[in-house]
Amino acid sequence: VKFGDKGQMIKKKAHLCLCGDLQNETEYNKTFAPTSSFNTLRTLISVATQERLKLVQFDIKGAFMVSKIDDKDIFIELPKGYKTAEGYTAKLSASLYGARDAAA
Repeated sequence: VKFGDKGQMIKKKAHLCLCGDLQNETEYNKTFAPTSSFNTLRTLISVATQERLKLVQFDIKGAFMVSKIDDKDIFIELPKGYKTAEGYTAKLSASLYGARDAAA
């Protein structure tokens, strides 16, 4: 909730997150997130030290937060408290945090 100068409510904010573990399609068993091993990291640091190279580490925050989902139709149930007719769902046009399609 965002409040104004006099304490009045100006805006309500929410972060919508999916429960990716509840997705039950069979192809999601093949989800893979590449990470480096400790030996690879040690080798990289060793080579950088020998060659006097500067190492820089960074993180791209939200890299998969707004990725497009063009190849599939994904529907979600609307959150509790959202005013709509009974049984309505929403079709995603972009990936949401927690979706297994986010990194695809």
